[in-house]
Amino acid sequence: MAAKNEADLILSDIQLADNSSSIDAVNDILREFGDRPVIFITAFPERLLSGSGPEPAFLISKPYTEDQVRSAVSQAIFFASTETLKA
Repeated sequence: MAAKNEADLILSDIQLADNSSSIDAVNDILREFGDRPVIFITAFPERLLSGSGPEPAFLISKPYTEDQVRSAVSQAIFFASTETLKA
């Protein structure tokens, strides 16, 4: 899907329906298409926020509201645009 529709932002649930993790898929997309903001959604934020590795800048915990998603998307796009201006 990423190859057909290059996106400006990635919004991904961590645990997919087949019980696989989307982290590897997101890393593959970033390697292929370059840096872009990523927002992860998870019911288990403690698995990501362990302090043992890189932590996501944008994380939405389940259950979530539409306003939380809108806010995270707005912030991610804003911070990505300011990083572009600095480069």
